[in-house]
Amino acid sequence: MKLKHVIFAFIATTLMVGCDKPIELISVTVNPSSIVFEELGETANLTATLAPLGAVANVVWESSDTEVITVSGDGQTAVVTAVGYGSAKIIASAGGFTSESNITVKETDRAMFDLPEISIADLKALYTGTDVVLDGTKKMIGVVTSDIVGGNSTSLKNLIVTTEDNSAGIAIRFSDANNDYAMGDQLEIKLEGKLTAYGQAAQIEIKKEGNTSKMGTKTITPIVTTVEALNSNYDELEFCVVTVQGKITPEAGKANTFGNSGSHQSNILTSNVSDENVVVFVARYANFIDDEIPSNTVAVTGVLQRFNATKQLIVRNINDIVAVE
Repeated sequence: MKLKHVIFAFIATTLMVGCDKPIELISVTVNPSSIVFEELGETANLTATLAPLGAVANVVWESSDTEVITVSGDGQTAVVTAVGYGSAKIIASAGGFTSESNITVKETDRAMFDLPEISIADLKALYTGTDVVLDGTKKMIGVVTSDIVGGNSTSLKNLIVTTEDNSAGIAIRFSDANNDYAMGDQLEIKLEGKLTAYGQAAQIEIKKEGNTSKMGTKTITPIVTTVEALNSNYDELEFCVVTVQGKITPEAGKANTFGNSGSHQSNILTSNVSDENVVVFVARYANFIDDEIPSNTVAVTGVLQRFNATKQLIVRNINDIVAVE
């Protein structure tokens, strides 16, 4: 009998030791794999399933865009909240494996102003040299293409918007407050103020409060062109986002940096295939004025905006200037 007890004890111990061996993780899957929210503030639950059954690993949750979706994770479960319009991914990571859930916050029925919409192109066409009174009976929609972070503007009250398809744009100047909209914000704008021009460039002057509302975020795809085509088609491209290549030289008599704190600077981007050029304007407030101008060919992205007879390319930040190998 004692021998049987010893054998049973040995078998039991062996089984217990085998059960203590951790189960190796081979995958993680997030469910549901997609969610569509109808309104801001909505929430939903996500679950990360580890495979095989019994595998144990720490799960880390992350949002690809916290301005659209936030996530709060607790182990293998998480709560997501819609905080802005657009799309984002929620990524669950565990033991070197990842899985995603695609989240969309619908932008339908989110308009603040129940007014007929006028296109930016049609609005600009109303200006024929005399200020036009905007009586608040129409609205326009545009995507911010200037950058308050980069600081390349002559006034904190100014911003530039273009259509989502980057076919037309216009400048806006707030009469009552500084601009705090970020590049990529899609705005609904009640047209109550005046349509005028500054330095021959079309400009809307309105109050920010009560006339503007953020609808969501959009990405504008630059028009890839040449300096030659830019110059010959400037009127059609004005206020659009473009990318051109060439070599930049500083304004005559200035150091080889993009700008300086004493005054605005008009650098010159010259084509690699001709002597045609365009001004690369950098305001003295830009945060990249001390960056050195590269000597090689660069691709420059920016917004076209005239100042009287001068055709200007307004770079938003230093990331708009990329070396070309």
